[in-house]
Parts: sequence; structure tokens; C-alpha cells
Amino acid sequence: KEDAKRHGVSILNPEINHSAAKCVIEEGALRLGFLNITSIGPAMADIILHQRQNGGAFISIADFMERTSIPVESLQSLTDAGAFDLMQPNRRAVRWEIGLRHRSIGQQLALSMSITQDMTELPPLTDWDKMEGEYKSMHLHPSEHVMTYARNQLRPGISPTRDVWGMKNGSKVAVAGLVIRRQRPAGQAIFLTLEDEYGHASFIIWPAVYKRLRHILKEPFLVVRGTVSRREGTMNVVVQQAEILEVLAAPPPSKNWR
Repeated sequence: KEDAKRHGVSILNPEINHSAAKCVIEEGALRLGFLNITSIGPAMADIILHQRQNGGAFISIADFMERTSIPVESLQSLTDAGAFDLMQPNRRAVRWEIGLRHRSIGQQLALSMSITQDMTELPPLTDWDKMEGEYKSMHLHPSEHVMTYARNQLRPGISPTRDVWGMKNGSKVAVAGLVIRRQRPAGQAIFLTLEDEYGHASFIIWPAVYKRLRHILKEPFLVVRGTVSRREGTMNVVVQQAEILEVLAAPPPSKNWR
């Protein structure tokens, strides 16, 4: 996602009347598909697409619920992913309506009766709440990187990745971000990549340091401290210390290559 954005490609949230099962190009942007939502599998995506293709565009949340009969957990994930935003941008209100309409009587049903009298004015989600819901439902936040929001919570002295690339050999540095890669090739060193809203930086962890920090280094968000090492045209940060960065209640999984 961040690579696409750095190349000028906008990422659009899933949307019940525009998304396909997988990502599609939409007016020069990338529209996320239903399968990007963790609780939507191929069978459920097929139900949504079949109903849309045969019955026309969904005209309301009630219409979507009645025609698809998908479980309430999946409806909530669609809400958190922003799939109903064009119908109702207040995701709290969408969850409230789903709760009013949904009943479980042998199967998932949406009651077609009027619920107007039971609707109430709810405050919209904050940007942080939206981000948390999107990471929970999709493991990504299409509009921004999580570190955009976390940056102002960091202690002084923690550098963004874009600053690391200009540092001299031997410089001491601390960097915070999301672990997007852990790799342990044939050699003894562990390689780790942290990503923030500006890019990414590479880190080397020697075995003795890894042994000491291994329970911390498995976490998805980290603050890593070390020394810049430049040799033969490459730049890495040799890790000396690391700590857990508490950002999200439901963080995305980081990728590991063995």
C-alpha cells in the first residue's frame, strides 16, 4: 500500500457498490476488494457480487442486509473497512442501524420494519478510531500510515526513516515504525525492516543482541535504537536496543521470511 502511494496511486476503501472481490483500478486509483476484509471470504464475496449483478446496486444498508443475509460480524467488518461510507459516512450510525435491523432466527435476517424511531444522533468516529477499525478489519489504513497518527506521541529524539538515509556512518539513531519484514538468511544476522509514513529503513541484529531482545523484536510496532553502518554502498542500522511501541489494539501481522 505504501509503495503504491509513494508512486502517486491513491488507495480507496472497499465499497459495496464499487468493489470487486479483488482490487481493481478505478479512475486511476486502486479500489480495495472485498477479499481485503479479513472476515469476507470468496463465498461471501460471491454472494455480494451476485446480488449486485442480478438485483442492481444496493440502495441502502437495509437492502444490502436483506439481499445478502451475511453474518453480523462480517457486516461490522464491512462497516469498519468503510464499505458503507458512501451511504452513511458515520460508521457509528451504521453499526447502530445494523444492530437494530439484525436478528438471528435460524439464519441471519434483516428486519424490513421501520427503525426511524430508534435511530439516534451519534458522534462520528475520530480519525484515530477509523484507523483502528480499518487495521482491525483489513490490516491496513488506506488513507494514511499508522505512524502519521502515532508520530506526535513519540518521545523526542526518535527520527523518521527519511532522516536516517542522510546520517553519517557511526551516527546513533532511534527509529519507530511498523515491522514489515523479518529475515534470517543462511548467515547468523537477522535483518529487519521498519516502515513509517515516510518510507522504510533496514536494521541488522546480531545473534547476541537478538537473544537478549527476541521477545520484544517479535512485536509488530517497535522503537529501535542503534548505530548507522555504511559500507560498500549499503546502509543499515546495527541494533543495540529495542522497545515495544503500543499503537493499535489489533495490530497487523508483520511478515517473516526464514
